[in-house]
Amino acid sequence: MRDAAETACIREGLHILDGSLDALDRMDAVNIVVRSSSDRPAAMRGLQSPPFGYSEAVANHLLDLTVGKQTVTAIERLRQERQGAVKSLEGLISGSSLVKKLTIQEQGAPVRRRGHRY
Repeated sequence: MRDAAETACIREGLHILDGSLDALDRMDAVNIVVRSSSDRPAAMRGLQSPPFGYSEAVANHLLDLTVGKQTVTAIERLRQERQGAVKSLEGLISGSSLVKKLTIQEQGAPVRRRGHRY
């Protein structure tokens, strides 16, 4: 159970990191949407709509991002953080019983003799 919760937490973090890195690559366009919005909810809608399509979590994170997070050094730190999160996720999945749990979930619970499930 702990592995599943930890995996979900890492996946959510990766989702936000990926969205942040994408937005930083398109920061001029992101800033146009934010600066042309009347308020935060309007900016959220703009960031969640095409051409961006960011999730609510990513859009919220982007609106809280400071200008200092746009520096080369800060972006490199985000990339390193992402690499670390990917390695953590890979370690959790490959080195734990989570693989067995996911396999069982994908294939269905094992069946005992006479058709009774575990």
